[in-house]
Amino acid sequence: MRKCIDWRLLPMLGTLALLFFQGLESVHAESAAALFARGDIPAYKVALDAWLDSTERAVSDTDAAARWQKLSAMPGYLHTLAQAELLRVTGLENIAKLAATQDGRAFLSTFMADPAWLELYLVSGPVPENTPDGLATLRDIWLADRAPDTMKYRHLATAVALVFNTDPQKKRLHDVTTRDRNPLTPLARYQFFKASHKAGKLKPLFDKLATWELRWVVSAPVENEALAWLQDHVNVPLAEYDGICWIPRYRGVNDFGNTVQGPLFYPARSQLNWAEDTAAHGGVCGALSTFGAYNAMAHGVPATTKGQPGHCAHAIRIAPGHWVPCFGGPDGGAAYHFGPDTFAYVWQADDAFGDFAAMRRSTQLAWRARRTQARGDFTAALAAQPLNHPLWQEYIGRCQADPTCGKDDWKKIADELLRSMAKHPRPLCDLLAMFDEKNLWPMLSMEEKTAFFLKLHEMIATHQRPGWTPWEMPRDVLAKQLKSLGDADQSGPFFGQVLAAYVRHGHEFFIGKLIDWGTEKLAKSRAGREQFFAAITAALGEAGGAADDKIRRKVFESAIRATEEARSVAGFQMLSAAAQKFAAPEGKLKLESPRGRLVSSEGLLYLSGFDGYDPPLQHRGVLTEDGGLFHGQPAKDDKDGHAWVVVQLRDECVLSGLALGNRLSNQQRCKSLRISTSTDEKTWKPLAEIGDFKQQHKLDVSDKAVRARWVKIENTTPQSDAFHLRNICIYGKEVKD
Repeated sequence: MRKCIDWRLLPMLGTLALLFFQGLESVHAESAAALFARGDIPAYKVALDAWLDSTERAVSDTDAAARWQKLSAMPGYLHTLAQAELLRVTGLENIAKLAATQDGRAFLSTFMADPAWLELYLVSGPVPENTPDGLATLRDIWLADRAPDTMKYRHLATAVALVFNTDPQKKRLHDVTTRDRNPLTPLARYQFFKASHKAGKLKPLFDKLATWELRWVVSAPVENEALAWLQDHVNVPLAEYDGICWIPRYRGVNDFGNTVQGPLFYPARSQLNWAEDTAAHGGVCGALSTFGAYNAMAHGVPATTKGQPGHCAHAIRIAPGHWVPCFGGPDGGAAYHFGPDTFAYVWQADDAFGDFAAMRRSTQLAWRARRTQARGDFTAALAAQPLNHPLWQEYIGRCQADPTCGKDDWKKIADELLRSMAKHPRPLCDLLAMFDEKNLWPMLSMEEKTAFFLKLHEMIATHQRPGWTPWEMPRDVLAKQLKSLGDADQSGPFFGQVLAAYVRHGHEFFIGKLIDWGTEKLAKSRAGREQFFAAITAALGEAGGAADDKIRRKVFESAIRATEEARSVAGFQMLSAAAQKFAAPEGKLKLESPRGRLVSSEGLLYLSGFDGYDPPLQHRGVLTEDGGLFHGQPAKDDKDGHAWVVVQLRDECVLSGLALGNRLSNQQRCKSLRISTSTDEKTWKPLAEIGDFKQQHKLDVSDKAVRARWVKIENTTPQSDAFHLRNICIYGKEVKD
């Protein structure tokens, strides 16, 4: 009987003589093919390099652009360069391990001889390094399904191979088990999406997705049965995908009283797939956002969940660069990303790979730069696509290892980063942090550093993203800048200039972050507090008409609360006076006041806790007979559950009396109050209790010789859900001794 030839060897037998070497002389190609055929991968790598070296020597142009133009046009050069890069990134031993089997050699002969497929693997985001796993995944798919010969399914197969074998999803995906408790395999994920595509279960945009975009489709760490259930049971137009997360009920306790934080919340987990289980039993934000993201992915739409402080949101990509925020956002810590765990790197990758021709050219130039080790070749690669973040990291590391890299070189790198990555300030600042303190700043004069710092903040403020961001910019950027400037007397003025940039551009989030940071770091001493709060006033003045009233009000609200937290009476008074025009009147009330001088008007107040209704701009009015408003709630760690307000006087006083005015509405919330005093803000002495507080209350203590600098008022009204007063007027005279 005639023995059949194994079909898997046909590609190797048919193409091995020309393997990877369309541009080589035939004798060299035959020699290299023989080396590969017998598995001598190190010698095979030498043959590749020898051909590349001889080809590059044949081009004599000194101009880098002209030289590259000629090289890239030479038959076989880019293809051979890609093969050499594959050997480098995978590792010679790992390639040899894969080529040691008949199936492995058959796959490699097809894969490495195909420049388009090589490119998909090497230029579509993070690649598995120093491991054969990514190629082994492609081998398994290729052996099981010849359909990767079509470009659409090559995109799909390559995306699966990349996602299943690179962080951050690698471990999560390999931890997934199917309904029968078998591991989820990359082959099964590929076959699921291929079958779904053929059955018409994916949205039309799936057909337009490149390999790097498909990574946000195939990366759901959940069993395929759950994705299939979503395909069959959740079918709405793409425009309605942001509401899919509300199909499950939002609930923290199930029908049996089990909390979502415990193991018994999903009692039927063994009978239902994840999506069906979540739809049946509900959950909190994490379950709902994951349901919404997985539904998009099940239908071929890129998506990812996003971690936020105390919350989980998600985002769905309905068009290039257009991520729709769902259940909060749009920023957060992306579950799947090409860099650090923040959505800033998702946006950055979208822009970088969106111009795929530029990213491909940049990556190809980088392959050559690694061979030549020439600084100019790296800069050419970065010029081709300045958003190539991993290549910037590599280049900066090489410059740090090069003792000839001096001030002009580092300044050029910093200036190029500011120019090319201005729209992505978080990735930009992460790159600057690799070298600025160590390599650049010591070479700059004080004037040069200050100008550079302010330019950076202007750029960050200009290119803001909407919504919340997890970046603690003041801690990561401003703190080390102030340390480098070194002059404590200049901290306040420099802080004011920085804050002014964010005020001018209306960056509400970073305005709050800057003020919070300044409260904690600058306002610790009396001198620091004076500088800090003066800087806030100066920043508003410097911003001028560029800051609208909404932003000014936002700055004043944050700043006044900062003065209260810092217990800065001078800052509270100064900023409250500057914000007077934004303080809406609470309503007229003729207050019955005891004898003595009004001393509270020169102090400040602070609250046990804030809610969304508190108006800091009206706090100072509370301390006067004209009236104002605060709107507080109990502190989170308060065992009694009482909301309170403390008035801090400018100086210690002998009190003669108090006059309290209730809000003109909702007076039932404040029916009973407890008043106590302190001279050290630690030990409190009871002064009075009010059991039936209505519109106002006058308390005369002129005969009790009460000394105090702090007066505390607690709302002891049963079941009160808020605490708000119109007036807390304290009368007396300063202690002279």
